[in-house]
Amino acid sequence: MGDSTGLSQATVSRVCAQISNTLAAKVPEFVKFPAGVDAVCTKEELGAIAGT
Repeated sequence: MGDSTGLSQATVSRVCAQISNTLAAKVPEFVKFPAGVDAVCTKEELGAIAGT
């Protein structure tokens, strides 16, 4: 990646780490796991897909 842009491996690694940390910090804002009755239904649906 860095070769084609003229960036060093260290720079690319640092930027990737920063982007990963930023995305990880946003997970609670955008990813919601089901709770209560919805969680039971989701578990059953996933189990049906997985064949369990």
